[in-house]
Amino acid sequence: MNAELGGIDSEGGTIANKCKLIGTYKLTKLWIDEEMGIKLDKVREYFDELNIIQPEYTTISFNCRDNTSEKVTNYDNNTGYEFRNTYEPSGHITRILEKRHAYLVKHPRDFESGHFAAIQLNDSNSTLFIDGTEASLNGSQGDFCMYEPKYWYKGVNDHKNSKLYLLYASEEPTVDHNSYKKVYTTDCELKKEYAVNTSNQFTTEQQIIIANSDYNLYSYTLEDNH
Repeated sequence: MNAELGGIDSEGGTIANKCKLIGTYKLTKLWIDEEMGIKLDKVREYFDELNIIQPEYTTISFNCRDNTSEKVTNYDNNTGYEFRNTYEPSGHITRILEKRHAYLVKHPRDFESGHFAAIQLNDSNSTLFIDGTEASLNGSQGDFCMYEPKYWYKGVNDHKNSKLYLLYASEEPTVDHNSYKKVYTTDCELKKEYAVNTSNQFTTEQQIIIANSDYNLYSYTLEDNH
C-alpha cells in the first residue's frame, strides 16, 4: 500500500493508488480492536473491488487426555496449551465477553407485571456497582444474576484424539450452502459393545473399532454429495 501501486480498469485505463483485485478473500483472524479496524478499512479502501470477509467464528479446544487445568488452546491468537503459553481470549470470544455483565436484580411487589429492576455491577469487582458505589451481595439489594448475550456456538468431539473443539460466533453465521442432511440415531447402524480405537495402533479399517462392553457404537455412511 505504501508503494502507491496502481491498477488497470476494465477499459485498460491506469488507476493510481488502488489495486484492482476482484474476488473474495476470507481472513483467518478476526480484526476487532480499534487499531486493526482502521487498518482493515484502509485495506478495503485500497482493494476496493475485493470482497474481504471477516472470520465468522473463533475456535478453541480442550485437551481431555492430559490431567491439567490449563488445557485450553485458542487458535485465533495462538495462545494456550498447545502453544505452551498462557491462554488469552480473542476474536469472537472477546466480543461475547465484552457483552457479558453481572447485575443485582430485584422483582417489584407486583410479580405479574413481568418487570424487574436491574443494576449493573463493576466488571472487575462485583462488590461495586458500575458507578463505583458499594454493592451488597447478601441478597438485600437483589439477586446476583449474569447477563448472557446472544451468540452461536458449535461443539465437535474429536474422540480419537480426546479433544473437544468449540466454535463461537458473536454474530449470526452466514449459511454458504443450500442443502444439508440431518442424521438421527435411528438412521445409524448400531454395533453393541464396541467402541472407537483411540490409540494409533491400527493399520486396517477393521482395527478402528474394538470390543468394549461399556460402549455402543453408532456408524453412518455419508453419501457422495454430503
